[in-house]
Amino acid sequence: MRLESLEDKWRSFGWETVCIDGHNFNELNRVFNMKHDGKPLMVIANTVKGKGVSFIENKAEWHHGILNDEQYALAIAELNAQSKEAGI
Repeated sequence: MRLESLEDKWRSFGWETVCIDGHNFNELNRVFNMKHDGKPLMVIANTVKGKGVSFIENKAEWHHGILNDEQYALAIAELNAQSKEAGI
């Protein structure tokens, strides 16, 4: 689905729109706490499917895939390592 004009479409309906990195907790926190002019607020959080898991990231087949036990353990290990690096 082509989304390049999604922000403009919502603005045309009278909504205030904000595009952010949906993987950035600071940006998410900022936009959820921002004051706006009373219009409805549309938050477009750009994300990557499977972000942070090497064998899943950006692979469409994992949109509906099911992890086996070994894949689950590997995915958790990768995500935990990234969390430690980020100080989360």
